[in-house]
Amino acid sequence: MKTKLVLLFLAVWAPLALGHHSTSMYNMGTPTTFEGTVKSFAWINPHSLLHIEIVNSEGKPEEWAVEIHSIAIMIRRGYTKDFFKPGDKVTVVGGAMKDGSHMMRLLRGTKSDGTKFYGDDFSPSSTGATSAK
Repeated sequence: MKTKLVLLFLAVWAPLALGHHSTSMYNMGTPTTFEGTVKSFAWINPHSLLHIEIVNSEGKPEEWAVEIHSIAIMIRRGYTKDFFKPGDKVTVVGGAMKDGSHMMRLLRGTKSDGTKFYGDDFSPSSTGATSAK
């Protein structure tokens, strides 16, 4: 009986746990690149969010949310809550949401001063944010 309960528990919860950490809702196979201006940076769990304003193909402003990583991962990679400031110019590359909503999962990016930052393109041999200086 105990074995059946454990199997039932795993059958119910495993897909939910994997679903949370999935990027299947993002079009990661065809990355999108945006140049924009930082509106805000939410240093939150489970994922930090960079809010940027871009100018769309019609010349109109659009706000996009760029999902990065948890605070713990960000800290291990050398980021702080002050890494992004409102007004910073950034270029971001990532997988846009397949449903067309204005959100993407970060692969990598660059600040206007040349500082590089990483999401899912993170190289294990690097420490995270790298300065062009």
